[in-house]
Amino acid sequence: MMMILGLEGDLFDPKSEACKKSLDRLRDVMVDAGFHVWKRSPRESTLRAYLTKEDKYPLLNPRFVFIDKEDDEVRPTDYIVVTVLSKDRSGTYSSHLDGFENTPDEFFVRGDTFADGLQYHGDFVVPLPVVEEQDADDKDEDLGDTTSMEGEGETTDAATPPSDADTDDDDLVDDLEWEIDHAALFESMRLIRAYLGTLPPPEQTVEP
Repeated sequence: MMMILGLEGDLFDPKSEACKKSLDRLRDVMVDAGFHVWKRSPRESTLRAYLTKEDKYPLLNPRFVFIDKEDDEVRPTDYIVVTVLSKDRSGTYSSHLDGFENTPDEFFVRGDTFADGLQYHGDFVVPLPVVEEQDADDKDEDLGDTTSMEGEGETTDAATPPSDADTDDDDLVDDLEWEIDHAALFESMRLIRAYLGTLPPPEQTVEP
């Protein structure tokens, strides 16, 4: 569960205020990064984005995703996943997208499936850039090292009785509110848009 500052519900619940309004903010970021993005229908849990207003494909469907990875605590588990769809079944788009230079901040995962008249090429994956929002009392009160640790969502032995440490840590994680770092997200979306702009035009691909 992820709580977004000032919004109700879980970011990963498509019906929540947190998810819907965060998608609207994601739309603004993608538009600034050069995409054409249709306004989201209240019933939709993803966005519909294109390279330009005139292009019908590739169709991009960004959404917020939580991936449970208990065996790998080093890698983040919260992502923005941008699915890439088109009508190109020649393999041209898939091969080209597979050449994307992956980084820890944005990477492409290939997947070739044809369903409902569309070719699924894979997903651009962006670890969700977030910052923890401190309470006003925490910002005003100078508690030395303890305050610094709490700002990172951690507790010290002095702040939490050892017998209750496990329970309190779980409660703290659930109670934390976060803000999406839109500046960092813009840079990732800008890079993805630039790479998608190098795709061959649809007339140069095969559509059986």
